[in-house]
Amino acid sequence: MPSRSIRKSEYDPESEVFSVWFLASGKRYDYEGVPVEIYTAFRNAFAKADSSMTTCGTVFTIG
Repeated sequence: MPSRSIRKSEYDPESEVFSVWFLASGKRYDYEGVPVEIYTAFRNAFAKADSSMTTCGTVFTIG
């Protein structure tokens, strides 16, 4: 995934957990309750670093 701030991401469709690893901190953030459509949209976004984890007023929990 080419990005200036994101090292990699993974998605578990069974648990709906979207994990993102950031370059600067090296930390992983887990976003819970993310539907596959949102994950797919994130992966397909042109400017991945500018993508938001909010959509249509829904905020996903960082686990």
